[in-house]
Amino acid sequence: MLMADIEQENVCPRTWNYDLTFFKNLFNYLIKNGYVKTNPFQGFSSRKTGPKTRTIIPRADRAKIKKYFQKLKMSEYIIIMKLCYRCFIRPKEISMLKVGDINFTEGLLRIPSSVAKTHNERIIALPSEIFRYFNTLNTVERNKYIFSDNFKPGETYVRPQKIQRTWQKMRQKLQLPKEYQFYSLKDTGITEMLESGVPIKYVKELADHHS
Repeated sequence: MLMADIEQENVCPRTWNYDLTFFKNLFNYLIKNGYVKTNPFQGFSSRKTGPKTRTIIPRADRAKIKKYFQKLKMSEYIIIMKLCYRCFIRPKEISMLKVGDINFTEGLLRIPSSVAKTHNERIIALPSEIFRYFNTLNTVERNKYIFSDNFKPGETYVRPQKIQRTWQKMRQKLQLPKEYQFYSLKDTGITEMLESGVPIKYVKELADHHS
Protein backbone atom coordinates (compact mmCIF):
# COMPACT_ATOMS: atom_id res chain seq x y z
CA MET A 1 0.00 0.00 0.00
CA LEU A 2 1.36 3.46 -0.93
CA MET A 3 1.45 6.30 1.57
CA ALA A 4 -1.02 8.15 -0.68
CA ASP A 5 -3.48 5.31 -0.10
CA ILE A 6 -2.87 5.48 3.64
CA GLU A 7 -3.43 9.23 3.52
CA GLN A 8 -6.85 8.62 1.97
CA GLU A 9 -7.78 6.56 5.04
CA ASN A 10 -7.35 9.66 7.21
CA VAL A 11 -5.11 7.85 9.69
CA CYS A 12 -3.87 9.54 12.84
CA PRO A 13 -0.38 11.15 12.83
CA ARG A 14 1.16 8.40 14.98
CA THR A 15 -0.06 5.65 12.64
CA TRP A 16 1.16 7.67 9.64
CA ASN A 17 4.61 8.09 11.18
CA TYR A 18 4.81 4.42 12.17
CA ASP A 19 3.91 3.22 8.67
CA LEU A 20 6.20 5.78 7.01
CA THR A 21 9.16 4.66 9.09
CA PHE A 22 8.43 1.02 8.28
CA PHE A 23 8.25 1.59 4.51
CA LYS A 24 11.31 3.86 4.43
CA ASN A 25 13.36 1.24 6.27
CA LEU A 26 12.01 -1.53 4.06
CA PHE A 27 12.99 0.22 0.84
CA ASN A 28 16.38 1.23 2.24
CA TYR A 29 16.97 -2.47 2.82
CA LEU A 30 15.83 -3.31 -0.71
CA ILE A 31 18.13 -0.63 -2.15
CA LYS A 32 21.07 -1.89 -0.10
CA ASN A 33 20.56 -5.42 -1.44
CA GLY A 34 20.08 -4.34 -5.04
CA TYR A 35 16.38 -5.14 -5.42
CA VAL A 36 15.29 -1.57 -6.21
CA LYS A 37 17.08 1.68 -7.03
CA THR A 38 14.98 4.34 -5.33
CA ASN A 39 12.94 4.79 -2.17
CA PRO A 40 9.44 6.00 -3.17
CA PHE A 41 8.72 7.01 0.43
CA GLN A 42 11.70 9.32 0.83
CA GLY A 43 9.66 12.35 -0.24
CA PHE A 44 7.04 11.92 2.49
CA SER A 45 7.43 13.75 5.80
CA SER A 46 6.47 12.77 9.31
CA ARG A 47 3.41 14.41 10.79
CA LYS A 48 3.39 16.47 13.94
CA THR A 49 1.90 14.63 16.90
CA GLY A 50 0.32 16.36 19.84
CA PRO A 51 -0.11 15.02 23.36
CA LYS A 52 -2.03 11.77 23.57
CA THR A 53 -5.65 12.38 24.47
CA ARG A 54 -6.51 9.37 26.55
CA THR A 55 -8.60 9.08 29.65
CA ILE A 56 -10.08 6.46 31.93
CA ILE A 57 -13.47 5.13 30.79
CA PRO A 58 -15.93 4.83 33.72
CA ARG A 59 -17.71 1.52 34.31
CA ALA A 60 -21.12 2.95 33.31
CA ASP A 61 -19.83 4.10 29.93
CA ARG A 62 -18.06 0.79 29.35
CA ALA A 63 -21.42 -0.93 29.92
CA LYS A 64 -23.01 1.34 27.27
CA ILE A 65 -20.24 0.51 24.82
CA LYS A 66 -20.61 -3.23 25.37
CA LYS A 67 -24.39 -3.03 24.98
CA TYR A 68 -23.96 -1.11 21.72
CA PHE A 69 -21.88 -3.88 20.15
CA GLN A 70 -24.09 -6.59 21.62
CA LYS A 71 -27.09 -5.07 19.83
CA LEU A 72 -25.09 -5.16 16.59
CA LYS A 73 -24.18 -8.80 17.31
CA MET A 74 -20.49 -7.89 17.09
CA SER A 75 -19.24 -10.32 19.73
CA GLU A 76 -15.86 -10.58 18.01
CA TYR A 77 -15.27 -6.86 18.40
CA ILE A 78 -16.15 -7.14 22.09
CA ILE A 79 -13.37 -9.74 22.37
CA ILE A 80 -10.98 -7.31 20.68
CA MET A 81 -11.90 -4.67 23.26
CA LYS A 82 -11.40 -7.14 26.10
CA LEU A 83 -7.96 -8.11 24.77
CA CYS A 84 -6.98 -4.46 25.10
CA TYR A 85 -8.76 -3.84 28.41
CA ARG A 86 -7.99 -7.12 30.22
CA CYS A 87 -4.75 -8.27 28.57
CA PHE A 88 -3.25 -4.89 27.58
CA ILE A 89 -2.63 -6.01 24.00
CA ARG A 90 -2.15 -3.20 21.48
CA PRO A 91 -4.51 -2.90 18.47
CA LYS A 92 -1.75 -3.59 15.94
CA GLU A 93 -0.66 -6.65 17.92
CA ILE A 94 -4.27 -7.89 18.09
CA SER A 95 -4.67 -7.53 14.32
CA MET A 96 -1.63 -9.74 13.61
CA LEU A 97 -2.46 -12.64 15.94
CA LYS A 98 -3.07 -16.06 14.39
CA VAL A 99 -5.05 -19.05 15.61
CA GLY A 100 -1.75 -20.89 16.04
CA ASP A 101 -0.79 -18.40 18.76
CA ILE A 102 -3.52 -19.81 21.00
CA ASN A 103 -2.63 -22.59 23.42
CA PHE A 104 -6.00 -24.35 23.69
CA THR A 105 -4.75 -26.77 26.33
CA GLU A 106 -3.35 -24.23 28.79
CA GLY A 107 -5.59 -21.25 27.96
CA LEU A 108 -2.64 -19.11 26.96
CA LEU A 109 -2.00 -16.63 24.17
CA ARG A 110 1.44 -16.02 22.68
CA ILE A 111 2.36 -12.58 21.37
CA PRO A 112 5.22 -13.41 18.96
CA SER A 113 8.26 -11.14 18.89
CA SER A 114 7.51 -10.42 15.22
CA VAL A 115 4.11 -9.02 16.26
CA ALA A 116 4.96 -7.28 19.54
CA LYS A 117 5.68 -3.55 19.34
CA THR A 118 8.76 -3.95 21.54
CA HIS A 119 9.79 -7.18 19.75
CA ASN A 120 9.60 -9.05 23.04
CA GLU A 121 7.65 -12.30 22.92
CA ARG A 122 5.24 -12.65 25.81
CA ILE A 123 2.79 -15.27 27.01
CA ILE A 124 -0.56 -14.13 28.41
CA ALA A 125 -2.98 -16.15 30.54
CA LEU A 126 -6.40 -15.58 28.99
CA PRO A 127 -9.32 -14.50 31.20
CA SER A 128 -12.15 -17.04 31.10
CA GLU A 129 -14.56 -14.90 29.03
CA ILE A 130 -11.91 -14.44 26.31
CA PHE A 131 -10.79 -18.05 26.34
CA ARG A 132 -14.37 -19.26 25.95
CA TYR A 133 -14.52 -17.48 22.61
CA PHE A 134 -11.03 -18.56 21.55
CA ASN A 135 -11.91 -22.17 22.37
CA THR A 136 -14.56 -22.06 19.62
CA LEU A 137 -11.70 -21.56 17.13
CA ASN A 138 -10.12 -24.92 17.97
CA THR A 139 -10.99 -26.37 14.55
CA VAL A 140 -9.89 -23.30 12.56
CA GLU A 141 -6.67 -23.60 10.53
CA ARG A 142 -3.69 -22.50 12.63
CA ASN A 143 -2.28 -20.18 9.97
CA LYS A 144 -5.43 -18.04 9.79
CA TYR A 145 -5.61 -14.67 11.50
CA ILE A 146 -7.90 -14.58 14.53
CA PHE A 147 -9.49 -11.35 13.31
CA SER A 148 -10.00 -10.65 9.62
CA ASP A 149 -11.98 -7.94 7.79
CA ASN A 150 -15.29 -8.94 9.39
CA PHE A 151 -13.53 -9.47 12.75
CA LYS A 152 -13.87 -13.24 12.28
CA PRO A 153 -10.94 -15.59 11.45
CA GLY A 154 -9.65 -15.28 7.91
CA GLU A 155 -6.76 -15.32 5.46
CA THR A 156 -5.98 -11.61 5.86
CA TYR A 157 -5.60 -9.59 9.03
CA VAL A 158 -7.92 -6.78 10.02
CA ARG A 159 -6.18 -3.43 9.71
CA PRO A 160 -5.77 -1.56 13.01
CA GLN A 161 -7.37 1.44 11.31
CA LYS A 162 -10.60 -0.53 10.97
CA ILE A 163 -10.56 -1.31 14.68
CA GLN A 164 -10.13 2.40 15.34
CA ARG A 165 -12.83 3.48 12.85
CA THR A 166 -15.32 1.04 14.35
CA TRP A 167 -14.59 2.51 17.77
CA GLN A 168 -14.97 6.08 16.51
CA LYS A 169 -18.32 5.29 14.88
CA MET A 170 -19.58 3.85 18.18
CA ARG A 171 -18.32 6.83 20.14
CA GLN A 172 -20.11 9.27 17.84
CA LYS A 173 -23.31 7.21 17.93
CA LEU A 174 -23.34 7.14 21.73
CA GLN A 175 -22.15 10.76 21.94
CA LEU A 176 -19.25 9.86 24.19
CA PRO A 177 -16.28 12.21 24.74
CA LYS A 178 -13.68 12.10 21.99
CA GLU A 179 -11.08 11.64 24.72
CA TYR A 180 -12.37 8.05 24.88
CA GLN A 181 -9.85 6.48 22.53
CA PHE A 182 -9.74 2.74 21.84
CA TYR A 183 -6.39 2.73 23.60
CA SER A 184 -8.14 4.18 26.67
CA LEU A 185 -9.30 0.63 27.33
CA LYS A 186 -5.71 -0.35 28.05
CA ASP A 187 -5.13 2.69 30.25
CA THR A 188 -8.35 1.91 32.11
CA GLY A 189 -7.37 -1.71 32.68
CA ILE A 190 -3.89 -0.78 33.89
CA THR A 191 -5.27 1.82 36.31
CA GLU A 192 -7.86 -0.56 37.75
CA MET A 193 -5.29 -3.32 38.17
CA LEU A 194 -2.93 -1.02 40.04
CA GLU A 195 -5.75 0.32 42.22
CA SER A 196 -6.71 -3.26 43.13
CA GLY A 197 -3.26 -3.78 44.61
CA VAL A 198 -1.54 -5.80 41.88
CA PRO A 199 2.25 -5.25 42.08
CA ILE A 200 3.56 -2.61 39.68
CA LYS A 201 6.25 -4.98 38.34
CA TYR A 202 3.61 -7.50 37.22
CA VAL A 203 1.43 -4.83 35.61
CA LYS A 204 4.43 -3.33 33.80
CA GLU A 205 5.43 -6.70 32.36
CA LEU A 206 1.89 -7.60 31.33
CA ALA A 207 1.48 -4.21 29.63
CA ASP A 208 4.88 -4.67 27.93
CA HIS A 209 6.06 -1.27 29.15
CA HIS A 210 9.67 -0.36 29.88
CA SER A 211 8.66 1.74 32.88
